[in-house]
Amino acid sequence: MCLLAFGCGRSRRQAAAREESRLKPLSLYYGQFTGRNRGNPPADEAQLKQFIHFRELVPVANSP
Repeated sequence: MCLLAFGCGRSRRQAAAREESRLKPLSLYYGQFTGRNRGNPPADEAQLKQFIHFRELVPVANSP
């Protein structure tokens, strides 16, 4: 019974890690959007998607 409970905790941690890995890039793009738009958030999901698509097409050059 104890092993069963331990196994459930592990799968929850794995699920949380997967969720975090998906949300982190999205939150970074959201922050970049608001930073470039005087703190204003995107009007809707489509506007954020358009911003992300453009950022992926034109990557920012890395500073030396």
